[in-house]
Amino acid sequence: MSLRLLALISLVLVACGDDDGPPGTGEPCSLDEHCLDAHECTVDSCGVDGFCRHAPVDAICGEGVCAPDRGCVTDLDGGFDDAGVRDGGGSDDDGGTTERDGSVGLDGSVGLDGSVDGGADGGSATCSDGARRCDGSAVQVCTGGTFELDEMCALDCRAGACVTEVTCTPSAYRCNGRGVEVCNTSGTAWLFVQTCASECDAGLCVGACEPGEQRCNGTRVERCSAEGTAWSTVETCSTFCAYGTCALDGLDVAADTALDGDVWVDGDVLVRSGATLRSPGGDLTLRARTITVEAGGSIAVAATGQGTEGAGQQGSFCTRGFNGGTGGGYGTAGTRGPIGGSGSPCSSGGAAFGSSSDSEVARGGPGGDVSGSATPRSPGGGRLRLIASTRVTVAGQITANGVIGVRAEGSSGLSTGGGAGGGVLVAANEVVVSGSISAAGAGTSGGTWGGVGGNGRIKILTGTTRTITGTLSGVVTQGLLPPLEPRSTTHPSTTLYYNDDFASVSVSWEQAFPSRQGYYWLVDRTGYRVPTPALGTFVDAEAISFSRDALTAGDNYFHVAPVNASSEVGTVETRMRVRLNTTPPPVSSSSHPSETAWSANRDAFFAWTLPNGAENYVGVHYVLDRYGDTVPTTADTFLPVSQTTLLRSGLADGVWVLHVVAEDTRGYLTRAAGHRQVRIGTDPGVGGLVGQVVDAAGSAPIANARVRVNRGIVPNQTTNGTGNYNFMNVPAGTWEIDVSADGYASMTRSVTIGAGMSVPLNVSLTRL
Repeated sequence: MSLRLLALISLVLVACGDDDGPPGTGEPCSLDEHCLDAHECTVDSCGVDGFCRHAPVDAICGEGVCAPDRGCVTDLDGGFDDAGVRDGGGSDDDGGTTERDGSVGLDGSVGLDGSVDGGADGGSATCSDGARRCDGSAVQVCTGGTFELDEMCALDCRAGACVTEVTCTPSAYRCNGRGVEVCNTSGTAWLFVQTCASECDAGLCVGACEPGEQRCNGTRVERCSAEGTAWSTVETCSTFCAYGTCALDGLDVAADTALDGDVWVDGDVLVRSGATLRSPGGDLTLRARTITVEAGGSIAVAATGQGTEGAGQQGSFCTRGFNGGTGGGYGTAGTRGPIGGSGSPCSSGGAAFGSSSDSEVARGGPGGDVSGSATPRSPGGGRLRLIASTRVTVAGQITANGVIGVRAEGSSGLSTGGGAGGGVLVAANEVVVSGSISAAGAGTSGGTWGGVGGNGRIKILTGTTRTITGTLSGVVTQGLLPPLEPRSTTHPSTTLYYNDDFASVSVSWEQAFPSRQGYYWLVDRTGYRVPTPALGTFVDAEAISFSRDALTAGDNYFHVAPVNASSEVGTVETRMRVRLNTTPPPVSSSSHPSETAWSANRDAFFAWTLPNGAENYVGVHYVLDRYGDTVPTTADTFLPVSQTTLLRSGLADGVWVLHVVAEDTRGYLTRAAGHRQVRIGTDPGVGGLVGQVVDAAGSAPIANARVRVNRGIVPNQTTNGTGNYNFMNVPAGTWEIDVSADGYASMTRSVTIGAGMSVPLNVSLTRL
């Protein structure tokens, strides 16, 4: 049977090694016949993504094996042929041979990267000093027989070097640190799939897992054991595996059918006349090659919008008058119903939210309830996304409407507000709508005084053809189809905060549509902004990287919009949020509440908090020393996120400083550290340090030189216009003094300062 492309952005894992060669498949198609090639050993088919697949069948090749780009061959060594096409042999990044199941065989062979695997005796892998290889997007170099990190590439690594253009084999999986990545359908980007809890090996998470969690391993559905230590197969798919479940082998809805969640279909979806496809949970995403709703057929999404965004306000009797619950909002704001009493309102309608210029859709806001009544809110409409690689046809009916408001019990006639309409996205290369799509807000039924829900959002986004002759009820957006789901391996979550000690952010996505010319993109703090030629940067690729310096603390947004073959720039964007934390953990001490007072208590108790919430971190690293501005690294002592206090007992006399940095879920630290100083023992008194900093060549004073005492145990000083500095109130003792200035070699001295003394220290710096 033919093998279909695995779902690229689901939590799907297959045991494939790195494959950095140019793609051998991926031509656009709509029928299997479009994919026929000259190689007898391949099974040719059109994938659900609208791109050709050529599955190899080795048995046809006798002593050889089947390479999808070359046919039957016998010279597979993991290299490239004269045309630059990988021959399908062992990966150039593993230490031995790569088996057909993606595992790495330890046969004692020497890999193309200079590594030697352990052989049959199971010995550990070694490498030749100076050899270079790729580990995901990282360059590693062999030092002392072991590969070590040499450089993190902004986009990708190939043949042991960073590259600025990504090429990969569609559907191939690889590890990038603890991240699992899959090559997109066009072979132009690695897409983030999952961060492994323990480690990644050959494109598959290994080690600890969440009990009961399901995942995909090739076409197998696997479940984590109750102990959280092992995976076992629970089902083998005849199609492909996605989100821990098997994809449907086509979907022919001839009778009423219920589906919820993210549903992958291997082939086509057809909703026949007289049948209804329902989403009882009010959130359905269908992904298929084609999706057709015949005349007389329908898709109905239940109204389940109960979120805080767009929620109508509570109806009540107030000193100014009275009114019922107000309508929920989404595409438009909800309204307030009639006002009784003095004619002054007690509440206002639910606010509109979202944007008409992006690809996102959401559930509608619920209507307001009534004060003192147990009658629940009327929910807003649900969410429906129809995503097809080739064509969506709607000749029937699609509904995602809000629920009407009702008379509230015990409310003297006040009613709840109507729910807002929901969200409907129709995305494909071609879309035809001759039927109806409705995301309407609801009014009230029974009682009085309730408000009407606002309309929801309908978004129809296409690559080439868009024909709308039917009825659209809601706030309508039409335009070119942008990439729907940008992904980032460096910053995979759009809700978590990441610390600022990283070089760059990488973002990649699935090709928006086959005839795209490229994309405009930008990064800023604005929630919604469509990139344009005036504002954005053009890229003819599905992967970009930008510097950490493009971000500021808080919420940042990556925006991307397509450009078609006619140079039309899309007016609809897709955005991805990146949340940046620059604040180190604030550190305090209940045992030593003052940082300047001396204490006989030798047992220092420290505590810290984590900015933006503990869910953003795995723990902290700390150092306790006698310097003022030490910044811990990952090599320093680690404490888990559950520990937020530290007792260090029996400290010797002197000044001590605890330095703390947080480590986030991606392994990034904060560039700055939190510091807390404690002073142990009898107060030794204070002295001073004065002097001048001059140029060693001509004794000219150096302004703006930085002078530190033990790297900051007292506030640093900067020399004035005549090169002078003057420290007062320095604790008596022997301290390290360091002096630095731009363009000069730094200088460090050891100085003893006695109580009541003012020690002179003039410094001459040598130009670099």
